[in-house]
Amino acid sequence: MLITGYSQQKLEWNAEHGDGWMYYPRNLYQQQYTIRQWRELIPQEHSKPFMQPLYVDLHQDDDFRPEPIHLGFKIGAKHLVNYFQHLEDIGVNHVAINLRFNTRTIEDTLRELSEKIVPHFHSEMTQNINT
Repeated sequence: MLITGYSQQKLEWNAEHGDGWMYYPRNLYQQQYTIRQWRELIPQEHSKPFMQPLYVDLHQDDDFRPEPIHLGFKIGAKHLVNYFQHLEDIGVNHVAINLRFNTRTIEDTLRELSEKIVPHFHSEMTQNINT
């Protein structure tokens, strides 16, 4: 059970009772601090993932620089890969991509995500799919 936000509880309670934590997207420095707080509350023998949602409007221009939208970005594929790599570096385990504000067809967007984004994280995803 992933706890979302603070769920009107203290973070210590969430760490003790949840199997993981999903928190809202923040700038990378804030998110890194938040993840550090979470990890400090988890006993080393346990693995409790940190997850965040992200609204994505994938632009057809791969080099399109990020423009903020509600809890996410209108963004080109190259910048999205770079952003995901930064999230991975600061300790985000999972990202839930939400296409609610996507302006392209879902088919085109899913195809481009699978061709241009997923391969950069392929080995980790393959392990999860094959187990």
